[in-house]
Amino acid sequence: MRVLARGRAEVQKTFVAFAVAEILYALDVMHVVQIVNPGPVDPLPYMPHAVTGVSDFRGTVVPVIDLRLRLGAPPAAGERREKWLVVRSGGAMGALLVDEVRDVFSSPLSQIRPPPRSGDEELRALGGVLQHEERMVFVLDLPRLQPLLEAVEQPAAEPPPPREEPRGRKA
Repeated sequence: MRVLARGRAEVQKTFVAFAVAEILYALDVMHVVQIVNPGPVDPLPYMPHAVTGVSDFRGTVVPVIDLRLRLGAPPAAGERREKWLVVRSGGAMGALLVDEVRDVFSSPLSQIRPPPRSGDEELRALGGVLQHEERMVFVLDLPRLQPLLEAVEQPAAEPPPPREEPRGRKA
């Protein structure tokens, strides 16, 4: 943590850095449940465009969101080291398919600038931009992906039916 001139520490935020189509992105580590190798994906009809299907993550059915599709990147050419960033936002979970996970790093909040304006701001889902290791890194705004995370709603667990007491025979 950096110390400011008056002796106060500057607030830092920790991110997971990943690549999609050679562009570096970052996501607040507080949203990341786990980084895993991709598993089996079952297609499901009538899903939003970027949701390629669903998968089982520790007993929970989660939507798998291909960030190449969501961010308008071209199809992958050649080998990638694909990973899933299993994320949670609110009560919803999902798996974000990325080309490669790069590292985990911290940055002062003061270094995060507004993203450049171009294209459909809502589709881009960018919350900011910062410099990391001499590269520009775009901060993903996970709440803008919330509708995709909620594409597969998990029904609330129903409480078990009340247990009936055995009835004794009357004498």
